[in-house]
Amino acid sequence: MKPAPGKIVIVMILDAHGGLHARPAIITRIWGPDSMKIQATVFPDAVNDGLGKTVGKSSLDYSAAHDENTWHWPGE
Repeated sequence: MKPAPGKIVIVMILDAHGGLHARPAIITRIWGPDSMKIQATVFPDAVNDGLGKTVGKSSLDYSAAHDENTWHWPGE
């Protein structure tokens, strides 16, 4: 699949306590027509993550390894 604005992805983010979590996000920008680098609005767990209702993340690379501050497709 190819990333595009409006598609839902999973972003790996740290919560306010330092734990790494997979959270849903919507792609808001692609960094070039053939790029896998995205900008996204992430929807953390508002009760447990301590990050607020949404978090903007920029220059996220794709990673099937689920590294911190990367994105992957749901179900991967």
